[in-house]
Amino acid sequence: MENASWVLDGTDPAPHTFCVFISVAVIYDYIYQIFFFSAVLAIGGQREARRGNAYLCCLTVPEPKSPKKNNEPSRLVNALSRFASFILDSWVDFSMSLWSKILIGGVE
Repeated sequence: MENASWVLDGTDPAPHTFCVFISVAVIYDYIYQIFFFSAVLAIGGQREARRGNAYLCCLTVPEPKSPKKNNEPSRLVNALSRFASFILDSWVDFSMSLWSKILIGGVE
């Protein structure tokens, strides 16, 4: 127990130095990620605008030769879309219910 007393005493500068270092590192990483992510999005947007390939930036994606004559989705696509909407609505209703909050432990 004598060895652990210096931790509780607070005279060692190492924990304070470590906390300051980690705080600065987290703030730096946060700012770096914001700027890096926005730069990558901007470059990706420019690539999409010039119809560039996602994997080889020197290639371009050709224009579609002819537009589809039937723009209406098929019956299968409509059925799957309705089914997905039903599942999503059911999941949202369940996740917002009191019982799910009790199960998860998020009741305030």
